[in-house]
Amino acid sequence: MKPRKPSPISSPASTPASSKSLLCVMEKLCLAVVVASLAVASSRASADDGAQLVRALQFSREFFAKTHLVAEVILQQREGNTPATHFSYDRYPDVERIKTELGQVFARRKGSTWLKSDDWAKTGSPVAANEVTDIESRIYIANVAWNTSRTSYDKTQGADVTKLVKHTNDKDGEHLVFERTRENPTSVTYPRYTFTKYPNIANGEPLLGEFSGPVVLGNQKLFLTVRYTALIELKNARVKVMKSPARNGQ
Repeated sequence: MKPRKPSPISSPASTPASSKSLLCVMEKLCLAVVVASLAVASSRASADDGAQLVRALQFSREFFAKTHLVAEVILQQREGNTPATHFSYDRYPDVERIKTELGQVFARRKGSTWLKSDDWAKTGSPVAANEVTDIESRIYIANVAWNTSRTSYDKTQGADVTKLVKHTNDKDGEHLVFERTRENPTSVTYPRYTFTKYPNIANGEPLLGEFSGPVVLGNQKLFLTVRYTALIELKNARVKVMKSPARNGQ
């Protein structure tokens, strides 16, 4: 009996057209599943980052409400070489103060009106209506980090997206930077929030240290930076410590 010749092994070139088509469909399906999985994972990560930002802002708001908050505000033109505008906003639970870039000082005790005052509204002269409007605008700017609602005029960029863009550690604590961007970002700058988890802060929650981002005030396109400091004395504290000027006669 003659031995049978072994059947030749089919090479890819000899794969039937129907099999090729099936393989192609399967590859596309697998790719689609991978892309969909990545999209879902990215969406979940963004949602988690967004929830973490909301929680951190809420904690910071409540923490600062019980301490001496100092907000150092810098406003710069996005275009041109116009000098930056600087002013500061101090707030205790019972008194607040504005220091303008022109050296003017305004203060208000809780439940009272604004005064031109160098002693935290213990004494002073009344403030004109137009000055009150300017003061309230400055306070709004100083607190802009907590105003997370905004109108998205450019619909081509898609929905708002929150991302944790930086996470580092050093001797001062754990630092987190969140960015509120868009699904299809076109700008180079979007609002950013910088937090630090200080070892001695209760519950280990991150505390807001800086907000930065583009803003529009009237017809001016500006870039805003606000640096927040809690002036409170804690044992072995990592936050900045300073005696209260309202209580030591300054």
